[in-house]
Amino acid sequence: MARIATFLLTVLIALTPLTGCTSESEEVIALPEYNLLDHTNSTVEKEDYLGAPYVILFSAQWCGTPCHNNMHNLNTSVPGIEVVVVSTEYDYAPQGVSMLEWIDIVNEFDDDGDDIGQTLEYTFTRVIEGDDFAEQMDVFAPGTVIFVNSVGEEIQRHEGSFGPAGDEDTLALIQEYWNQIVE
Repeated sequence: MARIATFLLTVLIALTPLTGCTSESEEVIALPEYNLLDHTNSTVEKEDYLGAPYVILFSAQWCGTPCHNNMHNLNTSVPGIEVVVVSTEYDYAPQGVSMLEWIDIVNEFDDDGDDIGQTLEYTFTRVIEGDDFAEQMDVFAPGTVIFVNSVGEEIQRHEGSFGPAGDEDTLALIQEYWNQIVE
């Protein structure tokens, strides 16, 4: 029994210096290289965005209100924010909705009700068949938003809807995430 107690005490003493190694800070993850296609079939690459913070929003042409709310809330919270919207669909027009139609649908989304009339100056893209960018980023559902710092590292991730369009708490959360990548 004394041997076990001595062994456990030795292990505890040996591990004591490691207690500070389990901090609550988020792990910084470098984004993999990526190649996407925009609505003109031009290539969009990670290198195009190095040097300034930006957001990647994974979506799909068929993703309605949750994805549209996220897009408009980002723009309301941080006017002029740089956003790369990535459709997780390989097809240019899944379910018959082309990328150009998708851009129009997203821009018209806020034209009902409050009609804040935003036109989003985002880069709308889609993954290239055979490219597993979403999988490499562990994104398996539309509505995932990744905040990227100026050197191409993921600093913050949000999955699902931020909340209702224009909601103060929603906008404050987005601003908090944005502030983490511009510091």
